[in-house]
Amino acid sequence: MLTPSWRDGECYAGVSYSMVDATAKSLEVDVSYILGAALAHEIGHLLLGARSHVPRGVMCPRLGRQQLKMASRGELLFTPEQAARIRAEVAQRTGR
Repeated sequence: MLTPSWRDGECYAGVSYSMVDATAKSLEVDVSYILGAALAHEIGHLLLGARSHVPRGVMCPRLGRQQLKMASRGELLFTPEQAARIRAEVAQRTGR
């Protein structure tokens, strides 16, 4: 869940553990993979913006069974372009 706060262009993101847990049970997947993927996705929104979905990878609009299998293998990633934008955004925010 991404909640914009229009003051100073800031926004907040949240992940519901109860929904993560329910999804893990319904898909019969370890909760840690869903939690990690959901957190990475929401952090991606904080750094890339609300409209940063792409068809594949951690920023796909819906994390389904295929993405969770990738997460379990350490293969659910940001695209190279997203990774570069994230590095640039972090550098700008930290003054590096």
